[in-house]
Amino acid sequence: MSDEVKQVTPAPAARPPGAGARPPVASVVTVDRIAAARDEAEVYRLGVGALSASLAPARCLVFDRDEYGQLRLAQRWDSPGRPEPAVSPSAVANQVQRWWMGVLQAGGDLQGCRPTTLEGQQQTYVLPLLAGELLHGMVVAQDCKRPLDGATEREVIAVATTMSLTLHAGVLRGRLEEAVLPEQVAEAITQERRRIAREIHDGVAQGLGYLLLKTELLDRLVERDPAGAREQAALIRATLQQSIGDLRRCIGDLRRPSAEQMAGITGQLRSLVGNLGEMPNLELALQQVSGVRLAPEVERTVIGIVREALHNIRKHANANAVRVEVQREGDQLHVLVADDGQGFEPGQEQVGPDPHFGVKQMRELAQEMGGDLSINSAPGTGARVEAVIPVHPVRANQLNQR
Repeated sequence: MSDEVKQVTPAPAARPPGAGARPPVASVVTVDRIAAARDEAEVYRLGVGALSASLAPARCLVFDRDEYGQLRLAQRWDSPGRPEPAVSPSAVANQVQRWWMGVLQAGGDLQGCRPTTLEGQQQTYVLPLLAGELLHGMVVAQDCKRPLDGATEREVIAVATTMSLTLHAGVLRGRLEEAVLPEQVAEAITQERRRIAREIHDGVAQGLGYLLLKTELLDRLVERDPAGAREQAALIRATLQQSIGDLRRCIGDLRRPSAEQMAGITGQLRSLVGNLGEMPNLELALQQVSGVRLAPEVERTVIGIVREALHNIRKHANANAVRVEVQREGDQLHVLVADDGQGFEPGQEQVGPDPHFGVKQMRELAQEMGGDLSINSAPGTGARVEAVIPVHPVRANQLNQR
């Protein structure tokens, strides 16, 4: 869509009647017309006309989102004969952006396209154009003359929901036109196999090897040290329970279709954190990526790195607090997973006959996208895993061909 802001002029029939008259009900015909719109501009024009008829605002603003997730003014409509609202469109955009980020940072969950009163402006309503966890934009109706009673709220929700679903259908059509190539499918399968191999290697396989050593020790202790044998048996049970939990997580990842993968990266990260369990205080900070869809291979890379880093923290760090940041700066994603755990000597993760498989996995994921990953730690100071991933990935084999 063009960045040009379009002034909407609804048809005379769609103009809001006087303050005392009941606005026309958002009819099935109105909803059908929005659903049949040919492009975003028509969705906005028809939606604004219907919302203006229901709420009688002095001004109606439609914000879409740029590739960085920031709101930008796409269309506006001003009521004839009404004074301009005191709050400018740019100030409204900033306030709505802060409100939306506050909802995400607080882990809140918006209930569909329900209108929300903008703080400090009792007669100004915000309607998220939301499909699942994907935010397509916002509609703001300023200085509305009509109260938001039950019937009017239902009409407004019907219009906003239809706008959201129509916009989402357009996004899905665009994705179908960019069909995934067979080699991309093969690469995704390879990455998932590596991840599962890591889960089994670092989790179940190491746990079983540890159990084997413990059972051999148990044989020697049974007769000469029964108390010690009971102590070892308790350790075996605890390790076995942990290994069973790790195996169940692997099986769960295989069985879960990717409703998670259909969500934006925000939803995937929240789902990942929620599925870990037994994690210390964890803070999730997302800048310029909330509700935005990135290239599938970029999302897989970010999720893979964060998953592996959290897995290592849960198993080895003995941390009290963890922070996960995913920020977009220009054409790069900056990923940080930091903990306040016991830390380790630099290079420790690569020493020994069996270097830490997960660290190798994280570096491979970043490098395959043309990015980079570093790990900084020291004993007693926690650890920081930092990665820089291009938003438009350049694969390692493409770099080698240059």
